[in-house]
Amino acid sequence: MGVFDNLDKAPMPIGSGSYWGEGVYLVEVDRARHGQSSQGKGDFVAIEATCLETLVAYPARKSWIDGRRLPASNRPGDRCSQLIMMRHLSAPSNIKGFLVPATGLEPDQVNATVAKNAFGGDGTELKGTKLLLRAVLIKTKEGKPFTKHEWAVPTDDNIAKLRELGQQAVSKAVSSGATEDAEGVE
Repeated sequence: MGVFDNLDKAPMPIGSGSYWGEGVYLVEVDRARHGQSSQGKGDFVAIEATCLETLVAYPARKSWIDGRRLPASNRPGDRCSQLIMMRHLSAPSNIKGFLVPATGLEPDQVNATVAKNAFGGDGTELKGTKLLLRAVLIKTKEGKPFTKHEWAVPTDDNIAKLRELGQQAVSKAVSSGATEDAEGVE
């Protein structure tokens, strides 16, 4: 078997492999797929989406976890992904947290068959689905940084409320002269 024998079957990459910065976004799903890590870390689900609008932005700041500079919120046109490693205990809940709003099913209707249909094939079953995404940085039990993803169905009402919150946050930051979140900044 040659090094490039599987090249004809490989999908084109979507986006830069970037992760979501903290913020609340209106996004469009590009691809949601199942795969296997080439580094021996097991199966994963990747949810790749394009930012259509940043509804609530967070400024760049230092992480309270390890002092690293975190990126500012993503901008429209940015393509990012959520990677869910199946070996983690939180994987089923994270997958269900995406599939319920993405499919419109009730939580008790989301099962292995729904997941196989959503993440199988070329990963385009949910392509074009518009969702709200809230990305928040949290600490893992080991104290490492982790981006928590919360998915929801966008409605005119919740988008309007989020836009208003976003504008209030920007106004507050500008009026206070703040360029960074106070938490964790020296």
